[in-house]
Amino acid sequence: MKKISLFAGLLGIALLCGCRNIVHVNGKPCKMLYDSEEKQMQAIAVATLQHNLGKNNLITPSEYKIALQTEPKCKINYFSDLIGRAEYTWDFPTRTTTVVIQGEFLNAKQRLVFLSVNPKQPAVIDNTHRLPKNAPVFFTE
Repeated sequence: MKKISLFAGLLGIALLCGCRNIVHVNGKPCKMLYDSEEKQMQAIAVATLQHNLGKNNLITPSEYKIALQTEPKCKINYFSDLIGRAEYTWDFPTRTTTVVIQGEFLNAKQRLVFLSVNPKQPAVIDNTHRLPKNAPVFFTE
């Protein structure tokens, strides 16, 4: 009997550990990304920087090196279960660069927008709407 109780207790703990965090959007509970999934999203943002390296001075090699060594500012807004807009922003000496991932997170339907804001020439730079070829892709069910 003790073995069954112990097994049931461990199973209950395992089930609780697998639950997603919930955020309330307009009073409705919505599933959030796991921490590991947020890291995957950040990896996609960094891959987007690398994809744009050397294209029309969108990001310089020195800025890319800084991005690899620093954590971006991250802001995620949820609209529904695992759907929303995530912004990863790096502040470089001469400009601010943001990669926006929107739509269904970690899904083929997500879209990417690369933004680079230079005080001398503010602009939306690359509206790719697709994953860069070198991006690590992790799809949820």
